[in-house]
Amino acid sequence: MRKSRFESYENILLTLVNEPLTAFGLALQTRLDRDSLRQYLESLVASRLIEQRSMHEIILYAITEKGLAVIRVLSFQKYLEKIGGTIRTVDEALKVIPDLSRGHNASR
Repeated sequence: MRKSRFESYENILLTLVNEPLTAFGLALQTRLDRDSLRQYLESLVASRLIEQRSMHEIILYAITEKGLAVIRVLSFQKYLEKIGGTIRTVDEALKVIPDLSRGHNASR
């Protein structure tokens, strides 16, 4: 299944957390085609989530502090979604326990 634009942005940012990369390196690691990657990189640079760095005539892309902040927020959101499911399960179990206890006491 094809990734959404948002998922592709997130994938690029996560890939750049460890080290700056060339467009070719990003294409390999994110498995995005050259044209899509170019559009995403332009948008991320314009939003100042990543920056271009020139090094010996090679252009590297690096995540900015703003980009790191976005990754932190997304990671925290995913964590909350994960524990939200656990909390709902526990809440449902707490509602069932009194019913089970009444049924157990009635059979005595």
